[in-house]
Amino acid sequence: MGSMAARALLGIASAALLGLGALFLIASLARFERILVGAPLLVCGFILAYRLLKPRPQVLEVKVSWDPSGKLAVEELNCPYCG
Repeated sequence: MGSMAARALLGIASAALLGLGALFLIASLARFERILVGAPLLVCGFILAYRLLKPRPQVLEVKVSWDPSGKLAVEELNCPYCG
């Protein structure tokens, strides 16, 4: 499943959770225990919506090149502890 399809499914799930949560909160005016279902549905819907709308970090590729001028003297370095 592609990234766009997954985001679309999560968006639909988020909208469904928000809708059901709002419906249960409205229905909680008649029976108070429905708020125990509506509040978690709303929280889950908002968490999904936040994660979908949060901007993704952009990965940049940086290449560094070094062209020294003149002739280079190559030396071998030895570890003072290992030899």
